[in-house]
Amino acid sequence: MARFDDSASGPIEVLYVNDDSAFADLVRTKLSRFGDIDVRTAADAETAMEQLATIAVDCVVTSYALPAGTGIDLLEEVQAADEDLPTVLFTGRGSEEVASRATRADVSDYIPIRPNQEKFKLLARRIETLVDAARKRAAADRMSDRFRRTLERATDAIYAVDTDWRIEYMNEKMGERVGREPAAVVGKTLWEEFPSIVGTELEERYRTAMETGEAVSFEQYVGEPFGYWVDVRVFPDEDGLTVFSQEITERKERQREYRELAEEYDALLDTSGDAIFLLDVDTTGQEPTFQFAQLSPGYETQTGLSTEEVTGRTPRDVFGEERGAELDANYRECVEQREPISYREELMVAPDARFWETSLAPVIVDDETVRIVGIARNVTEQVRRERTLEQTNQRLEGLIEAAPLTIMEIDADGNVLRWNKGAEEMFGWSSEEVIGEFNPMVPEDRQTEFEAHRQAALEGSPIRGKEIQRETKDGRRLDLLLSVAPISDSDGEVTSILAVLEDITEQKQLESRLRSLQRTAQQLSAAQSTGEIGDLAVDAAVEILGLETTAIWAYDDREHALVPITETSKARELFGESPRFTPGDSLAWDAFESGEVQVFDDVSEQAGRYNEDTEMRSEVQVPLGEYGLLSTGSPTTQKFSETDVDLFRILGSTVEASLARAKREAELKRQNERLDQFASVVAHDLRNPLTVAMGFLEVAAETRDPEHFTKVESAHARIERLIEDLLTLARGETTIEDAEEIDLGAVAREAWGYVDTSEATVDVADDVPVVAGDPGRLSQLFENLFRNAVEHGSTSPDSQARQDREGRSPSSSRTQSDDAVEYGGKDVTITVGKRADGGFYVADDGVGIPPEDRESVFDHGVTTNEGGTGFGLSIVEDIAKAHGWTVSVGESSEGGARFDFDTRR
Repeated sequence: MARFDDSASGPIEVLYVNDDSAFADLVRTKLSRFGDIDVRTAADAETAMEQLATIAVDCVVTSYALPAGTGIDLLEEVQAADEDLPTVLFTGRGSEEVASRATRADVSDYIPIRPNQEKFKLLARRIETLVDAARKRAAADRMSDRFRRTLERATDAIYAVDTDWRIEYMNEKMGERVGREPAAVVGKTLWEEFPSIVGTELEERYRTAMETGEAVSFEQYVGEPFGYWVDVRVFPDEDGLTVFSQEITERKERQREYRELAEEYDALLDTSGDAIFLLDVDTTGQEPTFQFAQLSPGYETQTGLSTEEVTGRTPRDVFGEERGAELDANYRECVEQREPISYREELMVAPDARFWETSLAPVIVDDETVRIVGIARNVTEQVRRERTLEQTNQRLEGLIEAAPLTIMEIDADGNVLRWNKGAEEMFGWSSEEVIGEFNPMVPEDRQTEFEAHRQAALEGSPIRGKEIQRETKDGRRLDLLLSVAPISDSDGEVTSILAVLEDITEQKQLESRLRSLQRTAQQLSAAQSTGEIGDLAVDAAVEILGLETTAIWAYDDREHALVPITETSKARELFGESPRFTPGDSLAWDAFESGEVQVFDDVSEQAGRYNEDTEMRSEVQVPLGEYGLLSTGSPTTQKFSETDVDLFRILGSTVEASLARAKREAELKRQNERLDQFASVVAHDLRNPLTVAMGFLEVAAETRDPEHFTKVESAHARIERLIEDLLTLARGETTIEDAEEIDLGAVAREAWGYVDTSEATVDVADDVPVVAGDPGRLSQLFENLFRNAVEHGSTSPDSQARQDREGRSPSSSRTQSDDAVEYGGKDVTITVGKRADGGFYVADDGVGIPPEDRESVFDHGVTTNEGGTGFGLSIVEDIAKAHGWTVSVGESSEGGARFDFDTRR
């Protein structure tokens, strides 16, 4: 309603409310001359509130006298909706009573219009003053909120005291540290609330800063009951002190540990016979650099290098560019991983010292690696033996280790001899944990089966592709495909068993989930309503697919929006009720509109998301054809596998089919109900004129009186009209398939020519909208409305009285005799115009429709005209529904009937 959050300057937008259009134009002209003011106008309170609901204004100005109420009533309603929006009563009905009532209603200003006084300049100045004040208040509120949010988001603990040491502010971080609720300590004296700091160095420094007015920073230990170190920054000003502090207890502890560790390293280097070296690490550049700091005696002995030779030099300086680069890469890996690493390297320093096993450990201080400790072991002879053995087994080992399967070997007793990487990844046990141990994967209830397989293999019988179940280290059951081959020695005796296991758990789970989805599809096929289908869909998403944060929306063609049907409890717990989605406001709408399944690994990277601050990261959105959208999400990125997406897509297809079926069944049910209704109408309404025709036909046959034949003809004409109306009703609500752009004004004028209008007149406004629809049915709509107005709405002699300017409502001047107008009054005036929301209306100045009859006028067979069929307005409503519109009936400004059509889908 108000736009102070969006614009702190620029033209002032004013809504002026007065039913005198000439005076409203004068106000608009005058205000634009006296200031940078744009004026919109409204003729009554209802129109004003409708505009305020759709546009942003800076001020509302109104006259006192308005149709169906006063300007003060309107301003009270405006303030109830937005208490910050300035309001002005600008009226010629100035009096103490009006001024007093305006004051009680909290109207921002009251300007009476006096004869021969120019008040427009004053009005412009008052508007500018009120809007400027409102904009400044809004800006101040935003600044205050922004500052407080900034403090609450700060990582520092923050609090402030005044010059009397009373606590004025404490953020949540500080409250958590001292175990206090910030709101509970505000206003209390610092020394009384925290007596443990009285008499400490902390108090002394605070008081010094207060006295000198100079900022101070220091590290301080805060004793019991708190017991932590803090880095404190104190900023004094004329109002007191603001204190920022960060807890540094861990940093202090690390510094102490580092000092102790450095002492231990020095002792180790002096006493150990191992090849130990220390490297200083500099991480200030793009990549860390390294310099030798110290070598142990053992390192000097084994390599021939001394501490004096290498201290302060880089690996490249000591070992050359190529070897130094390789060493740098190893040291850099240690820094990057921030944990010990071990590796074997080739470093030729002596003929019998070529291969080394080196272990590196980073020394981390204040979250920075400052030193590396290395221990090198000469393994040259061991490497030579290993290489000989490696050449023999390399191909076989490569195959075994590269296989994405478990390849294991057990001896005759069931102890593990071989355990490849595939086994480690599949079951979770490392080879170190299982080799030499009894096969750990066999659960208790599968021991008998395992023994049977082992005995068969020991007897020389292989196994091919047998389905079994085994257990992982963390207790999960896996479905596996087992193949077993006995391995014999040179004497033909089976000494071990080689087993290959393929994990088919996902395949089995997929089969199970597909079967469950099939059962869900059967349940969905029996669901009767959209809500029941939605509940089954989200339940299946949770129970079958494990998608706990799932919701479903249905497309509402009247609102042109996706409206929520239901969501899982987890989604409701995280986000509350699901939102509505409209065109262009969300990724969900984009997916629905495109009809394509959308998968987002990280929603936060996507433009156009509905909630910029959403906790969701991964999302899958499955359009349900024309019926809606099924969506699931997770706060984890890249959460959904291709299988998850495919299964969710299958669920979405099933839901879409169920929604289509439910819609068809609902339509069939509605059509059956209409058929029953038509049958009833035919049985009743056609029987009456048939009976009349037959009766008068018998009399005419006896008397030969032409008057009786005329009545028979009239009855037949009524039967024909009933049949035409019934045929129209039979297809009235049928959805428009091939809509075309139609000028409603042209259709209305054409329809006027099809109605016996006599002295009635029609006024079709130039701005009547262009719509998409069926021209034939829209012509029928206007014909029935025009015929209804002409046959039921003649202007009574008193109708002009309803237009007097005394402020009486249209309905108050109607008398009983006015309502009982005879059939066929033809002097009615009919207006076809455009609504503010883009729809249209048809109004007349006839006697109108009493409020108590308005709900039933669209029912089949309802008429006040003895010659009518009672289907005219029912046809109007059905044609509107077929176009996706709504129609309502009310009172026109002239006191007649007004039919409003909302054409928004």
